[in-house]
Amino acid sequence: MKNVRLLAWLPILLCLAWTTTESPAAPESDELAPVRATLLDGTTLSGRTIRIDAEGLRMTWDGDVRQIGGAELEQIEFPDAVSASDQPAGWLELRDGSLAPVSDWAWDATGCSVVLASPLQVGSEPQGVEPGSVRAFRYRELNDQQSQQWRDLADRRDALDSIIIERGSGDLDRVEIVAVSASPESVRVLLDGEPIDVPRRKLVGLFLSGSTESEVAEETAVATGQHHLRLSLSSVRYGAKSGFSVVTRCGEAFALKSGGVARLDFRAGNVAYLSDLTPLRVDVKTYFAIDSEASELAARLAEPRWDRAYDGGPLRLLVDASDGFGKEQTFAKGVAARSRTTLVFARPEGFNHFAGLVGLDPSAPAIASALVSVSGDDEVLIEQALRSGEPAVPLRIDTQGFRQITIVIDFGENLDIGDRVVLADARFVR
Repeated sequence: MKNVRLLAWLPILLCLAWTTTESPAAPESDELAPVRATLLDGTTLSGRTIRIDAEGLRMTWDGDVRQIGGAELEQIEFPDAVSASDQPAGWLELRDGSLAPVSDWAWDATGCSVVLASPLQVGSEPQGVEPGSVRAFRYRELNDQQSQQWRDLADRRDALDSIIIERGSGDLDRVEIVAVSASPESVRVLLDGEPIDVPRRKLVGLFLSGSTESEVAEETAVATGQHHLRLSLSSVRYGAKSGFSVVTRCGEAFALKSGGVARLDFRAGNVAYLSDLTPLRVDVKTYFAIDSEASELAARLAEPRWDRAYDGGPLRLLVDASDGFGKEQTFAKGVAARSRTTLVFARPEGFNHFAGLVGLDPSAPAIASALVSVSGDDEVLIEQALRSGEPAVPLRIDTQGFRQITIVIDFGENLDIGDRVVLADARFVR
């Protein structure tokens, strides 16, 4: 009888168990970081981030929850990324190209630890880094010319470590040494077998020869933020409460605060930049041809510049600002060209759109103008007149089915006066 009574009560007991078991609460909307997602098809969605993982982005949008696959994403922007007023003590550069602002570091042959600069660091405990992953420490900001010199020096493969110093001319130079240890205050080196501390005030940076040359993982995303943060990532995860958990391509794992990352770029593998492609043809014809020799010299001076402006600095454009006026923005990728320049590219297989921003260099004189056209095979797809002082024009052109894409930078209303055109972030997109 007892068993019969127990069976009779069983449905009621189960019902009570179900009604008293709490399900995990979903994060409140004000706990979720605002996000703006741009898809490869040009669509932009604004909402709040629920999570980011190997499956892509899960976000709130238009009162609903939407899952966006990683293969659909071009970039994710975090409008509420925190701005820090304090300058970092320096920068850590990894052999996969990652650059992280740091407030403290300790390196020697046996180990390395860093404290990321605000607002990236989670807590106060240093984060470990394999010594073989470290390519350099940088101790100060660089101007445009020094940045290029730094990159040139980094491309060298020397057997010894080296400190980077600044000459009286402002140029950077490299002095080979044997590094023993490094911190924000100094670099300890061996000179004739004796340790000597080189103080920070005499340093621009330290290059390490001991970084391993093993293969790095495939890039899935790039995280960027304040103070030149740029992490080349093999994986990235994000949660509203946990913040970012990332792994760089050389295997270094970092925990990052939610407000420390301004943008995640997922274009690797989905984007082919013009400046990384070899054009089928580049043709430059100047407006005035005095004689063949002068015309040839003028054409050489007007040749396109890849990933840099004609003055050697970064590419710049005026972009639309919220107040209706243009604000100047720099770009790492693109091409600068003068009229009349013709660029012909084979459309990469599987890449069905051409995108970018086009405008005149902000330093162009007030009367400068140019005409830009993009054609697929023999069909003109777009023509755009450009004038000095006007914000750059966004481009997104369907190129599916065309074999070749031709870009022509032509003379504008005032012939070739100041016609320095910038195609920023010019790229083919899947």
